[in-house]
Amino acid sequence: MTPFSCAYAVAMVAVLILFFVYFIRNRAEIRRFTRASFVLGAVAVLIDMAYLGWAGDSLQLNQDFLVQVFVIDLMLLAKITLFAAVGIYCCKALGLPSAPLVLGVFRPGPAQAPAAEELAVEATDEFAVHEIALTDDPLNADAVVEPKQQNWGAAVAWALAVATGGVAFSYLLFALTKPALSEMLQELLETSEASLNQLGIAMNPTFESIMIVCAFAYGEEILFRLGIQNYLAKTMDLGRSRYWISICITAAIWSLAHANTLDPEWVKFAQILPIGVALGYLFRRFGLEACILAHGAFNVAMVFLAPYMIDA
Repeated sequence: MTPFSCAYAVAMVAVLILFFVYFIRNRAEIRRFTRASFVLGAVAVLIDMAYLGWAGDSLQLNQDFLVQVFVIDLMLLAKITLFAAVGIYCCKALGLPSAPLVLGVFRPGPAQAPAAEELAVEATDEFAVHEIALTDDPLNADAVVEPKQQNWGAAVAWALAVATGGVAFSYLLFALTKPALSEMLQELLETSEASLNQLGIAMNPTFESIMIVCAFAYGEEILFRLGIQNYLAKTMDLGRSRYWISICITAAIWSLAHANTLDPEWVKFAQILPIGVALGYLFRRFGLEACILAHGAFNVAMVFLAPYMIDA
């Protein structure tokens, strides 16, 4: 395990704890969004189940394996639900789009009214009470600048542009640096039942490999762009004017998630960091669904191109 991999593992454990504590402290408001967040988590589990159903014969499923998968899927459901709920809450407080398509179907419940004691002041301060009620409640309809109606045509166009730009940049970078798979990854492939195809890299891409990379895109966008990026912006009080800081920090953490995959290792960071920044900006404009589309399209394209760009 490299220092970068260790740093990422420590960072994600810390983030998970911070998210859980934040959820507990703000559960009265965040629970409005748990239904939509649970749906996002359930979709992740369904994708995993669909993959197992499709590739079950080649995986040689047995009872012990299925029990492990069941436990992992429960943990995945809880993790996605937690990150999505906190992320949507933070987006609402920041006045940014979160998951417009999902929230359009699974609308959140009404905001909890402020406690009576919070508004108890002298009669001479009646105007101040009204002002506080409108500005201090992050989920008050009058306090939040709601995102304008989603322009889905523009969202799709931007998503495809980000994906295309990411592929073109990766092709140019790999052509200049000629990276190979890392030694650790090669050893993993030699000493386990893993294969390049299971990692989404195959000379003859399959439906299974495409499902895998799409699943990664779906989960990572919820965890990083919806969850971590907006949590940082909210808790660091960056607002929308300095939102770019949370975009860059999140992109850096996301880059660490891809550590120890290529040799030389810096090539992977050089590839992933700017793509992460682009996805962060895309989220800032259009929300989660556009990022999932862009990330998924990029991953699928790389499934077909990676064998010709990386020395496996």
